[in-house]
Amino acid sequence: MIHIEFKRLLVAPLDWGAGHATRCIPVIKELLAQNAIPVLAGSKSVLARLNVDFPELEQVHLPDVEIQYRKNLPAWLAVLFQASQIKRVISKENELLKGIVLQHKIDAVISDNRYGLSGSGVPSVIITHQLNLPIPWALRIFGFIAQNYVNKMLSKFDEIWVPDVAQIPNLSGKLSQIKSQKNAHFIGVLSRFENEQTPTQFKYDVAIILSGPAPQPEILLQIILQNLPANVKQVVVLSVKEYSVSKVSKDVTIHWKINASDDEFSCSLAVSACIIARSGYSTLMDLLQLNRNALLIPTPGQTEQNYLARHFEEHFGFVKLNQKEISRKSIELKLKKLKNETVFRNIEIGLKKPVKRFLEKQ
Repeated sequence: MIHIEFKRLLVAPLDWGAGHATRCIPVIKELLAQNAIPVLAGSKSVLARLNVDFPELEQVHLPDVEIQYRKNLPAWLAVLFQASQIKRVISKENELLKGIVLQHKIDAVISDNRYGLSGSGVPSVIITHQLNLPIPWALRIFGFIAQNYVNKMLSKFDEIWVPDVAQIPNLSGKLSQIKSQKNAHFIGVLSRFENEQTPTQFKYDVAIILSGPAPQPEILLQIILQNLPANVKQVVVLSVKEYSVSKVSKDVTIHWKINASDDEFSCSLAVSACIIARSGYSTLMDLLQLNRNALLIPTPGQTEQNYLARHFEEHFGFVKLNQKEISRKSIELKLKKLKNETVFRNIEIGLKKPVKRFLEKQ
């Protein structure tokens, strides 16, 4: 048993999609296993998701950056237009942290991509694979400024936990290459799932995983359902909400899995012949952990997702399709290229050592 003199840790995921919250689940479990006391912090949606697995844990509300995405505006441009708002929220959460540390007797902080949760007199960790920003060519001048700002924010944390592996090819490619960040450590794949599922037979022809901020999940669903190959009859949709759908063949049956539990989620994928998903990093780590690949459709305008989709197609047996190129024929051809497992094996979640080291250092 580890002796922990300081053991109340604030765990705070960002609320840009559910991925940051779900990948903190194994972190929270490891803290509990090592006799620490996690205090959960985040927006209403983040706390609601974590409450499913940890209803007994103390919760603290934190504001999130509410980026407004538009249907016809690239995601990177939306973020650029709201950069000043993002900086204000980072400053605000840094001020709030001081009060939270005192009020809730916090001994250390683990932040998932929340850059304002450092300092305040307690040790801090940030979980991120975004050490190097995927800036579009058109914004290369702005990219230099943004990268310097990120480096400055990361340097304020005592440690950087990178959910990736040191081996080549790594999972996030150039995004997580450690350069000037001397306090960065690889911790392996960070997934809420522990074991892959082995199906005995397929129940669904296609599983569609919807993720990311509105309105993109609904847009993607409508496009896919309108262009399903003729041999697809049974479709399962994994989502945080149910959407109205139109122009779907009467021969297609849609099975909705809303806010599925981890077991229900993994079992649904296990009995699906093919998977279609966005190329968000948390989704990709979950798929690797479950030993499944997918047809990846990057969110338009999100340069990181586009890069990751290309990287996973090149190295790990996934297939990429741009949203603007979706048609019945293109989906049919891409799905035929998929095999039922990835080429990346023997992945370990390496949380035990970094958590132990951080707790013993307090």
